[in-house]
Amino acid sequence: LGMGFTLRAALDALKKESAVVVAELMPAVIAWNKGPLAQLTGNSLDDPRVSLIEGDVGEAIRGQADAYDAILLDVDNGPEGLSRPANDALYGDRGLVRARNALRAGGALIDEIHHAAAIAVERIFIGEAECFGGDDAYRDVNAELL
Repeated sequence: LGMGFTLRAALDALKKESAVVVAELMPAVIAWNKGPLAQLTGNSLDDPRVSLIEGDVGEAIRGQADAYDAILLDVDNGPEGLSRPANDALYGDRGLVRARNALRAGGALIDEIHHAAAIAVERIFIGEAECFGGDDAYRDVNAELL
């Protein structure tokens, strides 16, 4: 959620029948967005299209199947886990497989990607079969990671 500007931009770009799920770990950030930042973002959290989860985005993704058209990760500004080392797991094989599985066909994982994350995303989303030795091997690894 951060300062809410990305949420505001997404809401402005999306149709009125869209749904946006926001996961924010820090209660203070939610309070800022409901308080002093609300006016700056057009009261984005009050938009009926928004569902707010106070918690870890990794947990919000875990176990979801074909649930989202897009997942936008705005966590630590990349895969280095600057504010919370547990965020590193989002960019590991398990985290990326979970994100891919949570996306509908044709869905997109969006992040402020750094080099290490770009390599991991390419491995999981683009070259998965080649990286794991073909389609059968990929399916075996995918099942094991979940």
